[in-house]
Amino acid sequence: MIKILVADDHAIVRNSIKQIISDESDMEVTCEAEDTVQLFQKLENYNVDLIVMDFYMRGMNALEVMPVLCAKYAHIPVLVISALSEELYSPKLLKAGASGFINKECAADELVQAILNVMSKKSSQ
Repeated sequence: MIKILVADDHAIVRNSIKQIISDESDMEVTCEAEDTVQLFQKLENYNVDLIVMDFYMRGMNALEVMPVLCAKYAHIPVLVISALSEELYSPKLLKAGASGFINKECAADELVQAILNVMSKKSSQ
């Protein structure tokens, strides 16, 4: 079972991601965060296998958060989800330590596949 933390400042987005993941028998959303403060609180209190995180949240953006996540939670892969241009931001995020990037315009099955791809990269390391 892949335990996922969903971090997005919009409840409707978190709920949509949760719904997509709930349809998968091998994945579950263990906890949610609406800003970076909650993100770090949840990471202290929950054992998760993956973070699905919006690029922009209250507190810090993903490029600012990645160094902190990599320093303290390097074992947890991060899939960034955003409406921003994949061509512009994916290389920057991957260089900063993110494990993957997907656009919010993706279909549900593309999100599931992105999660599986990130997790398969983790297990092959």
